[in-house]
Amino acid sequence: YHEAVLQIRGPNAVRILNKAKKMLPENVIAVAENADSGYNLKLTDKKIAARAVKVLREHFTIKDSYKLVGEKKGKRLYRNFYAIR
Repeated sequence: YHEAVLQIRGPNAVRILNKAKKMLPENVIAVAENADSGYNLKLTDKKIAARAVKVLREHFTIKDSYKLVGEKKGKRLYRNFYAIR
């Protein structure tokens, strides 16, 4: 289960991945996988993901998006996506 995805792309993908892994606690990273042109980090906590993105935004370009993934007890559940270049 994950609440947020960091989509790491571009020529600095390895550098961004290393920096993100240092900032995030290990128990928050659900899956780290290779994607077509970079990496995807699936995170279990939206708040921690938002804090990491806030720090990364100072050095890299980030686009935010959200996707409706279902409902739980009548409330809509959204997954946050952050494209980092």
